[in-house]
Amino acid sequence: MKCNKESLHFDNLKEEIIIEISQEKANILSIDIYGIPPKHPDSHLGYWNFKIPDNKKAEILIKVNFNQIGFNSIKPFCNDAILYYKDFWINKDVKFDDKLKFSIVLWDNDKLIEIKEFQIVLNHSNQSRLQDALKKIKHLDECEAYINHFCVDKISLPQLLVIESTSRCNLKCPMCPRTINKSPTGKFDDLDEEILYNLENAIKNCNSVCLSWMGEPLVNKRLEHIIEKIKAINKEVVITITSNGILLSEDRISNLIKSGLDSINFSIDSNNIELYNKMRVGGDLEKVKNNIKNLNSIKTNQLSSKPRTNIAFVGGEENINQMPEIVNMANELGIKSISLALIDDFTLTSDYVDRVTFSEELKKKGHEAFFNAEKIAKEKGIDLNFEMPIQFFNFLDINRWGYEAEKILFNNDLNDEEIKSLHLHKGCHIPWVHSFIAHNGDVHPCCVSPRVLGNLKEKTFEEIWNGLKYKEFRKRLKSYNPNEECRRCKRAIWNRIETVENLRDWMKVGGYETHGLSWGTMQIDNTGRQYRFICKKATLFLRNTYKPYISLMLGNESLNIVSAKIAVNNKIIGQVVIPFGWKTVYLSLPDNKKNKFGKSLYSESSADLKNNKHSDMPQTDSAPTFENEVNILKLDIILNSNKHLLKINNVKLLTEKEVSGIKKFSANLSNTKVSLILSLLYAHLFYLISFPKKLYKKIRSILSLLKTR
Repeated sequence: MKCNKESLHFDNLKEEIIIEISQEKANILSIDIYGIPPKHPDSHLGYWNFKIPDNKKAEILIKVNFNQIGFNSIKPFCNDAILYYKDFWINKDVKFDDKLKFSIVLWDNDKLIEIKEFQIVLNHSNQSRLQDALKKIKHLDECEAYINHFCVDKISLPQLLVIESTSRCNLKCPMCPRTINKSPTGKFDDLDEEILYNLENAIKNCNSVCLSWMGEPLVNKRLEHIIEKIKAINKEVVITITSNGILLSEDRISNLIKSGLDSINFSIDSNNIELYNKMRVGGDLEKVKNNIKNLNSIKTNQLSSKPRTNIAFVGGEENINQMPEIVNMANELGIKSISLALIDDFTLTSDYVDRVTFSEELKKKGHEAFFNAEKIAKEKGIDLNFEMPIQFFNFLDINRWGYEAEKILFNNDLNDEEIKSLHLHKGCHIPWVHSFIAHNGDVHPCCVSPRVLGNLKEKTFEEIWNGLKYKEFRKRLKSYNPNEECRRCKRAIWNRIETVENLRDWMKVGGYETHGLSWGTMQIDNTGRQYRFICKKATLFLRNTYKPYISLMLGNESLNIVSAKIAVNNKIIGQVVIPFGWKTVYLSLPDNKKNKFGKSLYSESSADLKNNKHSDMPQTDSAPTFENEVNILKLDIILNSNKHLLKINNVKLLTEKEVSGIKKFSANLSNTKVSLILSLLYAHLFYLISFPKKLYKKIRSILSLLKTR
């Protein structure tokens, strides 16, 4: 790599450098800038990575302008065209003095090929100007489109309704707020069933209803009638209860099966009778086991697969080493699913300080117990699920890919100044997708909050859900000053708020993601592909780099054909139809194609290059400038049925060169009826052709297996 300069001066924070690349193996050009001494992330100002042209031998002009820090602060040109960016990152909070280290690096994917380094000395004026430029970088929560999405726009009705069938209980468990008279739902009573009328539309539009909260649902003798009422409103809704299992008589079992109950979570924290009695005061472990065996027997006799069964285990100082025994017990009882959680303080930290403090010895015991439990579960074919996986793995010092997090994000003792300086918000999605209804009709934002946002005897659920109190609660949660119970809550960790300048024009699950509502937790399929489930209306945010096309890799694991509308900045740009399996769909971004937002960043002419007319952003009346808010694309995936789910792996903005042939034809038709008809025909043909072939192969493999035996 040859360079036309031996030193850089950054007069007025601008510089132009010409390099000659002769390295055949390099495919990435990286510009990396640090303060002195270089340390990531403290003194790391940022990096900009670009794709090197295929010819590998070229003269590249690198234009630097740090009067505005951002995506376009570094602009490399080759053969009169700007290089496509691959990745970038900017640190608004970088610490530096009067010196910067400026590095030009050639890479072959992850292998360093060659590096050229410069040390830049900044005078006092340039230091001040650079600091001012950094201060102008916005965080996403300062952007209208982002904050409106969470706090102003109408929110889809919740996916899960927790309806407290009763707040009464037959036990006095020491870890429960009821036992110390601090239940968030107040006095003890059964559900006032009249409130179901004001919940009817919410029940019709939700996926799940849980009839447990602070009490034992089997204490309410009308539980089966409540289940039947809810099923009459929405026969497809999944209804669950969490029970200690002691009151599960044979008559109740038959009635629950008849009512349509879908699943029961049994709260069992130990297979040791003495320890169980200490944790579930008033309980009877042997009786619970016998009741579960009776449930299995009656289900078999009645040829019923429901209710499905699961053990809910809550680990603490006394019982954390019981995880392997719980797995063995589940296997003996024919239960194939276990939910693991760590004891929670329900934000009553001072009351539970001894119970929720995880000592190093406790972490060691939990670490060992979990790996033993996981090994047994794999051998027995039992699924282990986690109520709060990121807390579970981090509190027990278990390295689990996808759940890594900085220790400071678990610190609920940060003061206001620290929260703001670190740009932290509580990473809780509950008030947007779940709602909690107490037995008396009070609507709460979550399971730990005593805060009442409305009552169903006075208003409909929709009026409360999109009402002022709910909106104010959500807005506080998305601020540096969350509600007090949210600040103390251990069920949600802090999240760092992304800067607008660090937005990408692509999203990949497990890689880079900046999404809004209706996203599930990350999962991995048997091919190693990472994905998230999305439902109803899922939103994500991308940088608008003025490319004319967008691709989405979507999956469907049901036998139903799933369709969805795609909207960009609240404008429908097309419909997609996804049959079984994965499919990449291409759509046109008409505003970008028509150049509404100004000249593409990737089509600057040689005349502009010679005349030095490269602006930092397209300069038209309709285009944003660096002084104003950077253009953001808000992408909505709106499923046409509330009952369907889609999987998503990635989303990308694409250039003309990256979309050709049938892909371009499909993209340009994306917002027409012709496209929808063709997509539906394709989906139906897929099922007609693919499934008979798969069935034929399956039958052949079974016959082949039988012959070998």
